[in-house]
This record gives sequence, C-alpha cells and structure tokens, in this order.
Amino acid sequence: MKRALIGISLILGLAASGTAAASGAFTGRVGLAAGTYEFDAEATSTGCDTCFPAGTVFYTADDGDSTYGLLLGTGLTAGRFFVDVGLEAAQYHENSDFYRTDGLLTLGVFLGDRWTIFGGWRNATFGDGFFSETNGNTETGPFLGGGVSFRPGRATSLGVSAGYNKITLSYDGATFEDTDLDGFSLKLQMAFLGTPHAIFLRAQRFEGEEDVPQFSYIYDFSETYFNLGYQATFDFASW
Repeated sequence: MKRALIGISLILGLAASGTAAASGAFTGRVGLAAGTYEFDAEATSTGCDTCFPAGTVFYTADDGDSTYGLLLGTGLTAGRFFVDVGLEAAQYHENSDFYRTDGLLTLGVFLGDRWTIFGGWRNATFGDGFFSETNGNTETGPFLGGGVSFRPGRATSLGVSAGYNKITLSYDGATFEDTDLDGFSLKLQMAFLGTPHAIFLRAQRFEGEEDVPQFSYIYDFSETYFNLGYQATFDFASW
C-alpha cells in the first residue's frame, strides 16, 4: 500500500514538471450501467496428518448474476491537473436485496494531448443496502492507472484506460488477516463530440487468496464484472 501511495505522489511530481495550460472546468455527470457478475472459488489443501494431501482441491464453487445501477460524479480540472469524486451504486438482479456501492476519489495528470495518469482511493461496500456491509464486507485501497484517447472521426472521441487496485478486505471494521486481494480494470469509452453523451464498456476482475493455516488450506476466489453504460457530462463552470 505504501508503494501505491508513493506512486500517486510521483504522478503529481510528473505534472509539476510540465507546462500547465491556462484553462479549467468544473463538471458533473450522471449515468446508468448494466452488466454481468461471475464468482469462482476453490479451496486447496496444504497437507496435514488428518486432512487431504497437499495440493488437493477439495472444494469448488461458482455463481453468476446480472447487475444494474446508477453513476454520479463531479470533477475539477485546472491546467494539467484534475480531481474527480465518483459514486457508483449497483443492485444484483437475482439477489435483489444485495448491493455494491463504490466511492472513488481520483487525482490525475494530463500528459500531452492524449495521455493521462491517475491514482486515488476506492471504498467499495457490499451488503443489504447502499453503503451497508451487513451480510457482506467492505473493500478499500489505493489504485493506479493510465489512459489514452483518440479521435477516430470528427464526431467521436475514443478513450482507453486501465487500472490496478490493491485492496484490503474487512468486515465490521475488522481486517481479514492473511488475505491478498487485487483488482484489475479496463475501460473503453466513446464520447460524442459537441454533446454531453458517452457510452462505455468496462471489465473488472478481483482476485483474492486467503491462507487458513488452522485448517490447512488456501482459499482462492475471483469476481468478474462486465458493464455496458451510458453517461452524460455537464459543465457547471469553465475558464
């Protein structure tokens, strides 16, 4: 986690060495997203006198669902720097009393006309309501990433971004020990120039490993999300 936070500081240092443009904007956005969710898990024995031989996979599980939700956010751009606050709330279709709520703070830098580097903090809550971890858990941690944009035509702009999350898993304020959890995301977005409208396709994958030495096994699990979404961005002020 310390290395990720140092990385965020390096991002700001890179921006300070560039020439900031004399421009800025204060924006807001709203959107909708829907997609799929998949969960896979397995438990592998580490071996002992009274359990399965080491390397034996003695438990597997998989599940799937669809999700739909709302996106909200606001951003401030000043020269080559930007800061963004986002909220994403999604409900699971089959398990309709279960929700995922993400709060994100992002700091970033424009490098030239096409490239972006960003870093920030994610707080994701899973439970029986918005920002609730009842019957669920909370995942928090820093993320780092970058993106590039293109203009394939006069009417559209295409952006691609990727990020890495280093996540801490907790429940009721207590951190899960001996658990490693990493997140990876890839987003493709098309904006329609001259309008507030954009559509996007996003893939997210979270991979975890929990060492359970008292019962001599390692529990591996993964969660995969694919979302198709729409968002509209509005200028509150620009200069």
